[in-house]
Amino acid sequence: MTTWQRVSRQHPCPVCGKHDWCGVSADNLAVCCMRVQSGRPTGNGGWLHGGHERASPPPRAAPVRGYEPPDFDATLWWRTVRHVIRWNPMEAWADRLGLPIETLDVMGGCTLDAMLAFPMYDGTGEVCGIRTRNRDGSKRAVTGSRAGVFLPTLHDPDAVPVVCETRAEAAPDFPPEAA
Repeated sequence: MTTWQRVSRQHPCPVCGKHDWCGVSADNLAVCCMRVQSGRPTGNGGWLHGGHERASPPPRAAPVRGYEPPDFDATLWWRTVRHVIRWNPMEAWADRLGLPIETLDVMGGCTLDAMLAFPMYDGTGEVCGIRTRNRDGSKRAVTGSRAGVFLPTLHDPDAVPVVCETRAEAAPDFPPEAA
């Protein structure tokens, strides 16, 4: 029986170069990569690589010299884009997501061509980035954005907060029972 070790930032996957999901055998002769397919699928959804020789990491791309990320004023960008809302595409997005159009509006939503976009806020309440959603369901951020939280433009301080995208089996009973 082979002992497997998880990859880490210090020891990334020799096949895909990432630091999560994958595993390497203790003797470094086999790799279970969760991203790069081989002819040998594994029971955990990954693919087996190696087995005869030590796996070597993929070549790293040379860094781009002289690249500076662009200055990004997320607040200015958002205010400019939000003023040109087109309601027909917003209605289509509301139908697609099964939400009232007012919900998208309260969350600051607007359309950018075929994308739906929302502002993300930092801890001070300033817009720090723009999250987009494409028709295929993929989510991205506008270049220069920083990750933040999504806040409604109308806020009720007495409302019960709701956290989305938690695992049901890990979520505590809500509301908590009084002891």
